[in-house]
Amino acid sequence: MFLSEMAGVTPLRKDPRGQVDRPRPQRRVSAYQDPDALDELRDLVEGRGAFSIQCTDEYMEGVAPGVDHRLAQRLHRGDFAVQAQCDLHGHTVEEAKIAMQRFVTQAHTAGQRCVRVIHGRGRNSRENRPVLKEQVQLWLSHGRLSRLVLAFATAPLTDGGAGAVYVLLRRASRQR
Repeated sequence: MFLSEMAGVTPLRKDPRGQVDRPRPQRRVSAYQDPDALDELRDLVEGRGAFSIQCTDEYMEGVAPGVDHRLAQRLHRGDFAVQAQCDLHGHTVEEAKIAMQRFVTQAHTAGQRCVRVIHGRGRNSRENRPVLKEQVQLWLSHGRLSRLVLAFATAPLTDGGAGAVYVLLRRASRQR
């Protein structure tokens, strides 16, 4: 019965090593590479931890690993002089990301330590949700910008309150 079932089967050619060739899986290369995802992976490999973040509807603060939380409290009280500001009102998320990355990078390169980013309270956005506020927190605590930031905290009421954030930047490294 077995021989009758196998009558029309063609045998595989013999492999000199005694193995049958298996189809090799083709490696897929992604055409799209997210630079922020690569930065996050680099941070993970280099042992950089995540920011410690506290957030409510009216207040947000983030502190880099190894930095005392009291620094964010001092930042929120306004103990540091604001040296520059960036207003993100009216920007789309993509435009705001580019503007903020450019602003923070230039401020860091110029040796500025404390800057203010005005993101708004989100009252004019869909569903009254503060889209830019959420994104600003994410941009400051992850990826490329997180390497330039020591801490960030919601600005005091006199300087924008829940619609603005103070950012304390690391000292720029001196190139010799």
